[in-house]
Amino acid sequence: MDDEAVRASFSRRDVRVIIKFFVLLNKEPPEIHGLLQEGLQNHCPSIQTVRKWVSAIRDGREDMDDEQRPGRPECSTDEGH
Repeated sequence: MDDEAVRASFSRRDVRVIIKFFVLLNKEPPEIHGLLQEGLQNHCPSIQTVRKWVSAIRDGREDMDDEQRPGRPECSTDEGH
């Protein structure tokens, strides 16, 4: 697997776990973002996303998965409509 394929293989959850690790090391969002950019290049989340997750983690969030959101379900069970 080449480097680009490895970068692309990181899920959003994977990146959040990395952010959580850097928070544990008392890194600030700009430094975390810089490190993520260095490793993931164009697959890196925005600085705003990094700030959001750092704040959530520092506020005690443990689950790194997406929260359920109201609205249209991912797939429809209503056939033909």
